[in-house]
Formats: sequence, C-alpha cells, structure tokens
Amino acid sequence: MEYTKGEWEAEQSYSGDFLVKVGEFRPTVICHTRQDISRIDYDEMRANANLMAAAPDMYEALRDVLLLHGKDFDKLHRGVGGTTFWGKSLLAAVNALAKAEGKGE
Repeated sequence: MEYTKGEWEAEQSYSGDFLVKVGEFRPTVICHTRQDISRIDYDEMRANANLMAAAPDMYEALRDVLLLHGKDFDKLHRGVGGTTFWGKSLLAAVNALAKAEGKGE
C-alpha cells in the first residue's frame, strides 16, 4: 500500500490546532485538525491527531501479525476457530487492513 513514508508525528500548532506531519525541515502535512470547525474539545482533538500519527505503525504491525499467523487465519476461513478470541482478533486485523487499503465496507 502506498502512503506517505516517514515518521508521522502529531504536533500542536501555534494556533492551538493539531497537525499530523512527516519530516522536520519543510514537513509534509498529512492532516490539520481545527477546533473552530470540528467543534470537538482539545483533549479529543489531540487524541485524534495522535491516533492518526500512529496509523502507519499500526498498519505495519497488523500486516506483520497476519504474515506471522497466516496459517491460523487459513484455519479461521475453513470454519475452525471462527468464534474464538484468536479467530475474532485475526478477522478484526484483516478487516482493519482492508479498511485502511480502501477495500473495507
């Protein structure tokens, strides 16, 4: 999947809004949250920015988990363990990656 590579960071701007950016010198701004438009409080805006900044790391981690446990996921699709916590967790990981890749519902 192609997305902006580099270390994503959430940073508070001078106006009090939050930026999700990549790079220090001439950063690429991924997202700019604005409290005056969104009408959410400061803590929620900061939490949203932190979640967005962590998205690439979470994507890579989920992808690696599924690569490591692909055999378990194959069993899940054949109906074995689909109701277990492990099976539900693997399915949730697959669905989250599909959503990130624009393939989700």
